[in-house]
Formats: sequence, structure tokens, C-alpha cells
Amino acid sequence: MSFQVPYSSSPPSTPDRRSNNGNNGISFGPSNPSTTPAGPPPSSTGSFTPAGPPPASIFGSSMMDNSPLKPLSFSKQSTFGTNSPSASFMRSSVAPQRSGLSHQYDVHEEEEEELEGEYMEDEEHDDGQRKTREYAEDDPDAMYDDEGSYEDDENMDDYEAELPKRNNAPRYEDRDESELLLSTPGSLKRSRGMNDSFAQSMSRPRISPFEAIAKGLYTRMPAPAIEEADDVILETEAIVSRLYDDSIEVDEVDEMDQIRETLATIPGELITLWEEYSSKTTVPDSEEYTASIGPGPKATKFAKANFIAGLTLQIQHPEKISKGFDRKVKPLPQTLLEWMDEYHNPYPSQFEEIQSHNPSPANHRLFWDTIFNCLIRGKVVAVTSILTAAGWNYARNDTDEPRKPFAPTGFSGVALANIEKVVNTAIHVLHLCPAGNGDWNIRNSDWTLFRLRAASALEELKNFAEGRNRDSESLERSGMYSKTAQKAESKVPWHIYQNLVTMYNLVMGDVAAVTENAQDWLESTIGLLVWWDEGKDERRLGRSQNTYRAASRETDESAFRRKLQRSFEIATADSTDFAINSADEIEVALASLFEGDYVSVIGFLRGWSGPVSSAVAEVASLGGWLPRVEEKSLINMGSLDQDDMDLLGLNSSPSKADGVKDQTLIAYARGLARTGELRTSARSGQPQTVREGWEISIALLGRLDSTERSEEMVGTFLEDIDLDSSSTVDKLWTLLNNIALSRHAEMVAESYANSLAEGSHRYGEALWYYALAHRSQKVKDVLDLLISFSLIQSTAYPPESELDDHLRHLIAAPNTALSELAEMDDEAAKLLLKMLSGYATLRKFYDLRDAEVLQATNGKPRKGRIERKNEAAAALIVVIASSDDNIRGGLYDEGRGAVVSVDFLLALLGEAMVFINQPDFAITVSDIDILLKAVEDLQTVGPRVYSACTEFLQTVVASGQGLKGSSPTDMLRKSTSNVSGTSSFSLIGSSMLASQLKQSMSSSGVLVRGNIKRGWDWRNGISAGTSGDDLLRILRLGLAQSLAKAWLTEADGRM
Repeated sequence: MSFQVPYSSSPPSTPDRRSNNGNNGISFGPSNPSTTPAGPPPSSTGSFTPAGPPPASIFGSSMMDNSPLKPLSFSKQSTFGTNSPSASFMRSSVAPQRSGLSHQYDVHEEEEEELEGEYMEDEEHDDGQRKTREYAEDDPDAMYDDEGSYEDDENMDDYEAELPKRNNAPRYEDRDESELLLSTPGSLKRSRGMNDSFAQSMSRPRISPFEAIAKGLYTRMPAPAIEEADDVILETEAIVSRLYDDSIEVDEVDEMDQIRETLATIPGELITLWEEYSSKTTVPDSEEYTASIGPGPKATKFAKANFIAGLTLQIQHPEKISKGFDRKVKPLPQTLLEWMDEYHNPYPSQFEEIQSHNPSPANHRLFWDTIFNCLIRGKVVAVTSILTAAGWNYARNDTDEPRKPFAPTGFSGVALANIEKVVNTAIHVLHLCPAGNGDWNIRNSDWTLFRLRAASALEELKNFAEGRNRDSESLERSGMYSKTAQKAESKVPWHIYQNLVTMYNLVMGDVAAVTENAQDWLESTIGLLVWWDEGKDERRLGRSQNTYRAASRETDESAFRRKLQRSFEIATADSTDFAINSADEIEVALASLFEGDYVSVIGFLRGWSGPVSSAVAEVASLGGWLPRVEEKSLINMGSLDQDDMDLLGLNSSPSKADGVKDQTLIAYARGLARTGELRTSARSGQPQTVREGWEISIALLGRLDSTERSEEMVGTFLEDIDLDSSSTVDKLWTLLNNIALSRHAEMVAESYANSLAEGSHRYGEALWYYALAHRSQKVKDVLDLLISFSLIQSTAYPPESELDDHLRHLIAAPNTALSELAEMDDEAAKLLLKMLSGYATLRKFYDLRDAEVLQATNGKPRKGRIERKNEAAAALIVVIASSDDNIRGGLYDEGRGAVVSVDFLLALLGEAMVFINQPDFAITVSDIDILLKAVEDLQTVGPRVYSACTEFLQTVVASGQGLKGSSPTDMLRKSTSNVSGTSSFSLIGSSMLASQLKQSMSSSGVLVRGNIKRGWDWRNGISAGTSGDDLLRILRLGLAQSLAKAWLTEADGRM
């Protein structure tokens, strides 16, 4: 029912502007006192319509008539929209084109589709009213006059002249900078052809130019220097390492589940760490253009990396918003809205400024712009709040008429009541938005119902504003009413009506409404992701039901990422005025991210920050969203067999280029290798972490996807590391084994042990690292060297005072030492346990023998002389048995694995001479049997073995003090000029022995040190010319006598 005012026949008179246009008048828009002699013009609104003024609307005239007014009706063909004035830089708060009175969202059709479960649009309707409305949607620029559509420039100029203008708004030069910046992007937008372009973009795939642009930019970026704080580098490495540690601790079956669980928390920890560091190091620049996308051109490289990396991880690994067994995660629209509010909010105080504006928020020139901007940014609650307290009685009246000086602003009476009615309905609809309760899963049924309710509210708004005239088909076809008449007939002020239509279209997901009211392409992309009703546009384009069913089976995360890519394509289409700055690395990186080009994203990160890029690359690789590297192949190998490949000299397995992850980790590792020691800051309750740069470098290289490339790069890095201490070697050995590069770990341990064996007397440390390198022959070489020095000097070598820490630990507490070694490498502990027994037993023999003479320095021996002599004899017999093990029966067999070389057998038998045929001491029959076997084996073995034994015996005999006939120089010459092929350890010809002999010789040429205290020295009973044969004859005679004594003693015992 239309509102009617009485018609007055009395002559019109100029109302007092202070009397609010009379007692019963309704004020809408500015009015000035009339100076026309015959009274005011036909309409107080200043109409210049050729056919006369349109009928006064219910709110637009200050004339109160007494006679009934026949209500006028709008046709259903309300195809007029609005556009921004072409001569103004200010964005119109009225959304152009799509906000015409006929813009409809068919509620009945949507409700029917919701009940049936299918959102299919009926493409054929015989109803002319529906056809007209669909045409209005498809061609929002179509305008009708008496002669038809505007097709020439003159008609277009007339159309532009009818566009609503803000006559009471200040001119361009009167606006402050912030208002200009906020309103400029929208004013530059023109939606002509938007729907057609959108339909084309939906129907054909888009070839993106940004991949080539991005590659051209990031490939020219140099590798960044390591400028991040030690805390960031070390903590980032610790967090990323947990990705691998957590998956190793579970079974193979549960590995993928564990990786997914870890990936749900690790990215969030990385984002928090980087954000804290970025906030501490960012220096605000007040001169920087605040509306730019990203941290700005003057920002640090880490700030740029944090800007892109944080968003990348949030898109791929959204944060969990619930605990327990519910695996609900934060929807991508909510994630991007929160990110945009924190990282891309050019005017953070704009809303508060509008809300606190006097005399009311609605009086501010940017009131509707702020509402649209808040909706795009998801601030639904803020919009309802500002609409509730808008103060429409002081609202701006943006009409086409020039504003008269000193005219009152705002609305009153019926106009105010109508405004409050439609605005309250809009507020109620916004209260129904699920976003008000924090629900941003725009794919669920609550959002579908909300869009249907918004469409219904839009239909009710149109019906209320146009009344029953909207149903007049005759006027619809005639097109008799001009734009001015339609504005005058509306029950709601035109600009408020249009802005409400725009608001409804925006929350219903209309593409044009979002893009026209966004400030830049980034805001437009995220706004489309949040509000765009993707299904409605697909139905309008006639997509098949199978497409909808397939989309319904898609996970929310995948659907959101796909929609983000499509939203970006729409926001940056040619039909929009948004353009990405192809020279700006941040903008191109963001474009690559929205398109899903993660290769380019990591490429940019690689040029900004090593720790950030490597962490993102590793998360991407484990998360499965980083493309795999493709094999290099210049020709098609599919038609060639192996013979063809051999003929051409080609490898059937073409090499692979470094993947994105491998490139990133190698570049970062190279930078870290040049840094020194890294330390975390001292914190209460937390131990300080100290690591070398090369430690993290090797850890990174061990995580490369290509095993061959990993081994190659680690080997290259190891060449530059100085192995100068056991702590460095231990770190390297542990690190290399942790990354499954045991071969390199063994090489490091062997290299360090070689340097010890050849350039120092730290024999125990050399043994330790040879064992870790699993070099059994090298272990045996060191032990044979120690045994040979001990036999030559006839004392334990090295002496107690010269033992290195490792050897002292192995001798004094072998169980503890070997247990520690077993924790590092069980195989190394077993190797050293077996090989060390021979030397340890011989050393025990010498210690027992010399205990009495050393009591002055070591204290009184705890055992008696006879007891010690018995234990010493038993230890020596064990060593002799081991040395004889490889020539049992006179046949040399190296495979028996004797721990004591056969080269030492004659010298060991010489040490046993003191126990044979002694009046005060008797060896057992079993000991005599072992000695006789050894003598027999030596006399029957081949000449080469026997020759090696006799040559070493000559060295031992000649080293005895007071013996004549040989010099140390002669011994050294003999030791280095002969070659023995009889054992795995060649004492004669060993470079290790030669090196140690040279170091052991004093400047006077004496090999054996003087003043050695011994319990006895077996060489005192022989001459310097005693040969091996002489020694064996003496032994045979003595053993025969000892055996006879033993038999007699045994016989006496039985009597």
C-alpha cells in the first residue's frame, strides 16, 4: 500500500527552512526558499523533466497535498543501475550495474533446489517477466528509454548524466588523503562486461602469465647472506627436525598418520617463531605507502619471507580449532580474513572513525564504503553494530540535485520510518549470518540457508520499495518511466536503497558486488573466496549435475584451495581494473601462491631467507604439495632398448635435476657452512644450545630427496672441515649416522684415526676411531704396533704416565669403556673387545712382572710374589696360544683370526724362558703342552713365516741393554726393507711401524729408553747373536726337563 498525502488547492508558498517545511511536511534532501514570483516551480525537488515533474514521492517533496494521489508503479523491467561518475576519483557508495531494482536472486527457485538436493537452474521459462529479469542480470548495462536501448554515444552520455552523484560531497581537492585512497579503487572500477567476462573465464581454462614472470624474478635473486639471529636458525632447525624424528619413532604402518599429525602442529610453531622475530626486527617507516601489498619495499628480506611463508603454511596446513578426537580445522576463509586483517589493513582505524563521526555515522561520506569494506573483510558483527547506530535522521542525502546552502540533512517522518524498516530487516538478516557465530565454513548448510534468507530479504526490499507497480507488465514493456521518475517513486531514498541492494548482493556472493567494492586485487581475491556463491554461477552457466556431485565429494580444504585459485583469476581478469605489479616480488609471489605455483613461492623465499625457505620446502615435501623433480632427457627413450642405449653411449637412467627442495636446502647449507658457532640466547629453565654452522649444513644435506646428490654434497662439504679434535669428529660421526650416511661417518672416523696414528702417540684414541670406522685391519695394526713396542722394550708400552685418556679408560675399566662405545656403535664395541684382548693380556703380564719393582711409586703390591708370578705365566701362555693359532699343525691359515700376530711368536717364547726349568717355580703340564705345540709349529711352518719371526726376534734381542752386535739404525733398515707375506699385519714393512720407530728414536739413535724398571728381563740370559733356532733348542731342552719334573711330581703324588 502506497503512502498518500492530501492535495492542497491553495497557492503554494515558500516554506520557512527553519520550520522543517511546515508542520506536517516530510523533509528529504536539501531545499531552498523559492524566489519565483508566481510561487515555487512545479516540484520542490527541482525537476527538469520535459513532460513535467514526476508525481511527488512519499518522502521526496516538501509539498503537502490534500487530494488523493494516484500511486504510480514501476515496471518489472527495472534494469537501470548506477555507475561511478567518470569525472570523479571518488568511488560511488552505490554499487554500479548489479544494483538495479530488477536484480534478483530467485528465492523460490533456490528453495526448490534446496529441497531436491540439486541446484539446477531451469533455463526455459515462458514467463516474460522471468526472461526480462534474466536479461537484466546478464546485461546490467542494458537501459531502456522510449526508443529502446542506448547504442550511440549521445544516449550513453544521457545515461551517464542520470547516474546518481554525491552533490553534497566535497570535491576531489577537498578530500583528505586517506579518504581518497580508500575510495579511489572502487571509483576506477567499471563493471561493463563483467558478467560476460566472468562467464568466459568460467567456461575456458586460463593460461596464467605469472609463472614465467615469477621465474624470471626469483632466478635473478642472489642467495641471501645468513643475517638471521642464532635463535631463529637453531630453533627453526629443531622444529623441522621433529618432522623426521617423530616419524622414525613409529612403525611403518603408522608413519603417514604420524606425519600428518606432526604437520598439524609444526607449521604453527614455525609461524609463531618467525612472527616473533619479524616483529622484533621490523622498523616502522612512516613515509612508506601504507596501502601497498606486503611489508613494503624497504622491509627486510626476512619480513618479506615471513609475509609469504606464514600464509603459505596456513593455506596448506590450517590450524586446528578444536581439541580431543575432533580433527576440525580452521576454514581457509577464516584463515585468510584473519591474515588480511593483520598483514593487509591499510586503514585500521577507518571503522572507528566512521562510528564516532558526528552527528551520526550515516552522515560520513564514507559510511557505505566502510560497510562494504567491512563485509568483504568478514566483519559482519561490526557492520550490524554500525547499522544499528547509524543515525539516519542525520544521514547524508546523496541525490542528484545540487545541494542548497544551509539546507538541513537527514531524514524524518515516513522516510525515516521506511529507512529504519528496511535497515532493521537487513540487520536481522546479518544477524543470521553464520559468520557472526564464528562459523566460516561457507560450504555447509547454514551458509546455504543464509544466502536463501538474504535473497528473500532482497526480494522483500524490492517489493517494499517499488510496491505493486513492480508487477505492472504493461509499463514494463512500454518503458515510459525515466530514471528520475523511478527514483521519485521509490519508498526508500534511492541511494540507501541502492546501497542496501549492493550489500545484499555482496553477502549473497555476487562477483561484481565484491570486485567493485574491493580496494585491490588481494582484497578482491579473498573477498571472492569468502562471499562468492560459486555454485550459483555454475548453475547459471549450465554446468552438469555430475560436476556438482563431484564437488560435493571434495574435501573442504581442497575445495577452498581450488576456489581460491578461481577467485584470484576472477579478481585479476581483464574485465577488472585490478593489475598486479609484475615488478614487485611480493605481489608476484602472492599471485603464485594463489595459483598454487609453490615452486615459484619457494623460489622467492629462497632469495629472501635461508631458514624460512628450507623449512617451507621440507614441510611442503613431506606434506605432498611440492611437485616432484622430473628426469632430464633430451631424447625420447621409450623406443630404445638397452642395445640401442649402449650403441649410442647413453645412460638408460637419465639424470635428474635438483628438485625445488634440494636446491633450497643446498643453497642454505652453503651459506651456513661459512658461519661459525651458533648459540641460543640464555633463558631461564632452558639449556643453551651450541652448534657449528657446518653441523646444520650437513643435517640439511642429509635430508635431500636425492640420496646420490646427498652423498655427493656431504662429501664435498666434509673436505672443507678441519678434523682437529675428537669432539668435532664425534659430532660429525653422530650427525652422519643420524642422516643415514654411515659410509661418510666411517670415512671421517678413519681419516681422524689416521692422523692420530701417524702423527701422535694417542694410540687409544686411534683405536677408538678405527673401531668406529669398522676398520678391523687398522685396529689390528695399532695393537700390533703396541705389542711390538712392548716386546722390543720388554715392558708395557706406552708406560702408565704416557697413556692417553682413551687407552687408559680401555685398560683400567674395559667394561665401562666398551659399554660407552656400544652406545655409539655396537659393532665397533664388539670389534674392539675382540682385538684388544691380546694387547691387554700382554700388558697385564708386564704389569704383574714389574709390580714389585714399581712398588716405590705405585705402593706395595697387593699380591705375593709367587701368586703374581703364577698369574703372569698364565697371561703369557694365553698370548702365546693366540699367536700360534694361525699356524696350527705347521700350516698358515689367516682365516683363523688370531688376535696376536704370528710374527711375535719367537719373542713371546723368549719371554716364557724364565718360567721353564726353574727350581722355585713350576709350570703346569697343560702350559708345557701349549709351549711345545708352539715350538713344533714354528719348526714345521713355511720359511717365510719363520723368517719374519726370526727377524723380529733379532730386533728384540738387539734392543736389550748391554747387548752387542746390532744398532738401532740397522734394526730400522731391516724393518723397512723386508716384506713379509705371512700375516695380515706386516711388522717388517709397515709404514705405521716405521713412522713410530722414527718418533721413538732419540737424537742419539737409541730406540729403547734407559732406566726402565723391570721385574726381570729374559734377554739377560742370552747373547746378542742368539738366533731363532738357538732359542727353540733352549726351549725344547727346558720344556723336556720341566715336563720330567711334572711327571715325577705327579708320580710322587700318587705314591
